Amino acid sequence: MDSKKWTFIKIIISIIGLIAAVIAIGQFACPKYEVEIYLRDMETKKNVSGFITYSDKNKTIEIDADNSPFTDKIGRGVHNVRVKSFGYKSKDYTIDSSTKTINIDLEKENGGSTPLNMTGGWNQWHGITLRKGTEINECIINSNGKIGDNAAGFFHSGLEFLRGKTLTLYFSNIEKSEFFDNNRLVKLEYSNGNVVIPSNAALIEREYIDVSDAESGKGIEFVIDPDKFKGRLNFVFYQADLKDLKITAWYK
Repeated sequence: MDSKKWTFIKIIISIIGLIAAVIAIGQFACPKYEVEIYLRDMETKKNVSGFITYSDKNKTIEIDADNSPFTDKIGRGVHNVRVKSFGYKSKDYTIDSSTKTINIDLEKENGGSTPLNMTGGWNQWHGITLRKGTEINECIINSNGKIGDNAAGFFHSGLEFLRGKTLTLYFSNIEKSEFFDNNRLVKLEYSNGNVVIPSNAALIEREYIDVSDAESGKGIEFVIDPDKFKGRLNFVFYQADLKDLKITAWYK
């Protein structure tokens, strides 16, 4: 091997050694600190799931409420993060490496209400179909043509936790559907067929919400009677052709 090639090889070896030394020094100079991170409901202090995005590096971590705490390794000092969790307001927060246990309390959206799952566990009948909307508490409803005298709808039999709660429903995309009999939108029933009466809307023949009430964009509120409610809730439609009708549900 001639001297020029040998010199070149020695230069490459020296550069590799220098890079390795710099990396080692960097790791020694910038140690990582372990922190335990919890996301919590501000009121109940129970763990919730969500995401934390660091503003000073391209990193997002997911925190699972069932596997809390999440242990993260971070550099020395403070780190600005954005915290997101479904049903809660996003929050900017500062994580300090000197704090070993970090509790980030989150405030619920929609006046402290909890989102109600509107897709899982619901049974459809007489041609009604449900699919998930943009969030888990929004369903999109379609009928197989016009619903006639044989009413159609969907129900859930496992909602015992709603006893004594206030259920709030928001309706949207109403204009795409057709309602043929006095603008009857929907009625809610307990398992015995008794109608759930809203506290802030009139009913057509003491049964159905009027389309015009729901079109205003306000939430229609129903106080779920703990004595009448056994866990099953029915949504019933009549004389209507439903096309991508959206319902978003919250309770508290």
